[in-house]
Amino acid sequence: MYRIVTNIPNYIICLFPLFLLLGAGITDVMLSIVSVAFLIRSAYKKDFRWIHEKWVQIALFFWIYIMAISFIAIDFNDAFKHGVGFIRFIFFGIALEHTLSEKPDLQKYLLIVLSIVLTFAMIDTYYQYFFDVDLFGYQKHVTNRLTGPIRHLRIGGYLHYLLYPALLVSLYFLWKKKSIFYTILGIFLMFFTIMPIILSGERVQIPLLYIGFISAGLLWKNKRKYLAMTSILVISSSIFIASFNHVTKDRIFTETAIQLNAIILYLFPNKQNEPIAEPILTPPVQKPIAEPNITPPVQKSVAEPILTPPVQQPVTEPNITPPVQKPIAEPTLTPPVQKPVPEPILTPPVQQPVAEPILTPPVQQPIAEPNITPPAQNQLAIENPEQINISSQEHYIQIWTRSFKIFLENPLLGVGIRNFQKKCVEAKYGPTDNIERRCGLHSHNFYVELLVETGIIGVFIILILLATWIYKMIKLYPLWQNLPIQIGLVTCFIISFFPFLPTRSFFNNWRMALLWFIIGWLLASLKSLKSQDKIDK
Repeated sequence: MYRIVTNIPNYIICLFPLFLLLGAGITDVMLSIVSVAFLIRSAYKKDFRWIHEKWVQIALFFWIYIMAISFIAIDFNDAFKHGVGFIRFIFFGIALEHTLSEKPDLQKYLLIVLSIVLTFAMIDTYYQYFFDVDLFGYQKHVTNRLTGPIRHLRIGGYLHYLLYPALLVSLYFLWKKKSIFYTILGIFLMFFTIMPIILSGERVQIPLLYIGFISAGLLWKNKRKYLAMTSILVISSSIFIASFNHVTKDRIFTETAIQLNAIILYLFPNKQNEPIAEPILTPPVQKPIAEPNITPPVQKSVAEPILTPPVQQPVTEPNITPPVQKPIAEPTLTPPVQKPVPEPILTPPVQQPVAEPILTPPVQQPIAEPNITPPAQNQLAIENPEQINISSQEHYIQIWTRSFKIFLENPLLGVGIRNFQKKCVEAKYGPTDNIERRCGLHSHNFYVELLVETGIIGVFIILILLATWIYKMIKLYPLWQNLPIQIGLVTCFIISFFPFLPTRSFFNNWRMALLWFIIGWLLASLKSLKSQDKIDK
């Protein structure tokens, strides 16, 4: 029984990259099995030394904190439920650190599985790009985004966040031979692995590619200049080649430029930045509608029949002729003929409807309303950009603006985890129309989300936790400065916690599983190095 409990988690850990690819559900189940098995093992061996590690204590304190603030959250049930479940990620990270450090061979098997799974996922992504369906027949969700075998819009992030250990190890063995052929083969391998990340349509991965490869180049002491310069050239070339497809080009360049422009104009709203007034440029489109203001003179010509009664008055002149006609008895037949003549006298009432066009200017007054709205829209554009109809380019602006407003109202403790959306819909934070795009499910940035939902205290705890891990990396840097696995894992850590770009939710189950997998493996590799260094000494 004990052997089963200890071996099954080992197999799960080695196959974990595959579970991440298969989806959030199976990933969560396998992660929970590893966590529970680790606790059973610790209880069986009565080995709880891991509780004395600083990062474990800080992580557990953060869990206690988010449980405590759930009692003051808007939705207690949601905050408490997700808070309780968060602890499994911490135990998963602890289990990875201790299991992989105690059995270094497992790290080799894990690296082999990761390389195979990444290669398959890249081939599947290429296939979907060229044929619109992947190898399993699943179509793209949208024309400019790829899903690969994950069947969700996150294949680019999956490939990138797990790329560096496998790629850097491969480059290490290729470039170790110091041959032009193997050098070119290494560059081709970089191109092959980078291209599907770009083609996936996840624009945030493009700056992260530069950040990741430059970081890896700076960390790898013996390959510092070579890796950094080569990767920049390969990434830039990949983007250039991908831009030959107009869909990819629009996604990478056009939409990004528009979104950056919207963010810049929002951050620096002044009269010189007229592009904010782009929505105000729509009233001139309504000016042709105002042309009906000119048409009333045209309708005045229609009203000219009102002047026709004087023309018809000569018809009444026969009313003067009756004395002349009276001597003539024959004209007695004419009065019936003149009876229709009075009918024209009745026609002015018939022409009164013609006067209705005179009433049409009030109908046209709504058309004149656009003449009033431009100044109103102008004021809105300058004073409160949230009032303008939201577009996809303003999506992040709206969310971040509302996030900071909510944070300023709850700066210390936040509103409780997974409660941002429930607070964001309130009218005091902005318009409630199109609320799905104005709020979304989360704040689209780890640190903004933590500020809103856990307050300054929560962010402070997380920063201390990150500082603890970073200190350990720096302290052991002389031991791993030329080791590709450790360099790759540290690079994965850097791009996972880079603060100045949009991200998925910090409390998203799949994202947390990916993050803690990277963290646990990284800590295990550093611990193995430290133990080996002690043995060597």
